[in-house]
Amino acid sequence: MIDLELLWNIYANIRSWWRGPSSLRVPPVRIPNGAHAAVFVDAPGGPEVLSLRPLSVGDGASPPATGGYNLLASPCSADIPPECLLVRVSYFSVNYADVCVRWGLYESAKKYVGYPIVPGFDVAGVVEQVGADVAGISAGDEVFGVTLFGGYSTRVLVPAAQMRPRLPGWTAAECASLPAVSLTALHALSLGGAWPAASPPAAGAAPPGRDRSVLVHSAAGGVGSMLVQMSAALDLGPVVGVVGRPDKVAAAREAGCDAVIDKSGLTPSELWEAAARVAPSSAGYKTVMDANGVSTLRGSYDALAPTGRLVVYGF
Repeated sequence: MIDLELLWNIYANIRSWWRGPSSLRVPPVRIPNGAHAAVFVDAPGGPEVLSLRPLSVGDGASPPATGGYNLLASPCSADIPPECLLVRVSYFSVNYADVCVRWGLYESAKKYVGYPIVPGFDVAGVVEQVGADVAGISAGDEVFGVTLFGGYSTRVLVPAAQMRPRLPGWTAAECASLPAVSLTALHALSLGGAWPAASPPAAGAAPPGRDRSVLVHSAAGGVGSMLVQMSAALDLGPVVGVVGRPDKVAAAREAGCDAVIDKSGLTPSELWEAAARVAPSSAGYKTVMDANGVSTLRGSYDALAPTGRLVVYGF
């Protein structure tokens, strides 16, 4: 059966790419001082479907806010739900998943929210109000965390369990960049059998004898660079990163890769020959993290050592 909605979404995006960003005519939006606003995706498509609009009481709590689809009580009630925080957003992150929401290709956005939708998962800001059942957090505290959509907003209503105090030594912007990519990476490492892990060896002790090698595609990206850092923290290695451009090699090395393969200009067979050369043994890799899909999936599987695991993320 033909999925007409999917075909329309693909058409809308191709039309947007063909027209190009230079064709966009975004009217100026004036938000009154003290008012709150959010970025809405009115329908699947290109950047032209994004719109900044003031929030009304009907969009959230009083005062108005956006909120995730998992709120246990209506965000339109006069009082915030007892398990929630009302957060004035200072920063939110932009993830590839948000682009997929705009394209109309993110399944949970269609299933649980629909359009129009306010995208965004990661937020950092200041607590304005605290629900009656929340302990350990007060108005005025700086926090960061995740919301199940609704992050592209100046104020968000979110369960307190999804928020954490701002990390010491981190700016709010840095905290806002962390949740989605770090949680995705940690879950991927769990699927790969690397976490939860036993305690790392003591200083100067020999590393574990079993194969702990990891190959990470898109190693300079958001999730990829987090996978590299977490792999190093879990004493996995060697950690081999694959990047798509020469200018990304330094970033992958800085993240903690023991070796980096720049696949630009390489044929598929040359890529896997390079990966085999830096593998710890001819058996292959214990874990391969693949964010590319069809273009590398077969090669990633073939690069695994016996009992190794291939973890697919990000597409």
